[in-house]
Amino acid sequence: MISSETGFPKERWDQTGEKQFMRVRVDYRSDSRGTRVPRCLHLDGRQIEILETIDQWYGPDYRYLKVRSHDGGLYILRFDESRDEWGLILYQRTENQLVAA
Repeated sequence: MISSETGFPKERWDQTGEKQFMRVRVDYRSDSRGTRVPRCLHLDGRQIEILETIDQWYGPDYRYLKVRSHDGGLYILRFDESRDEWGLILYQRTENQLVAA
């Protein structure tokens, strides 16, 4: 669940005390190097098309991607390659989304 106040997923921790993120299903394509590039994410029963990857960076065990959706929303996704899992780190609505809602 996402906090309406901050735009961040509500924080959760597992039994070992490791911070958990909202897991999301991501449809992707592979680029010419075989790197997974998100095309669509599934969140709360909605299918959200990804228009572009704005930025990406690497952590110790993860790859982070900042993407923009078809409705102008910004998302930061975390991809755990060793577990083949995607997580939602941040969601930010735009003014256009607030007016259209």
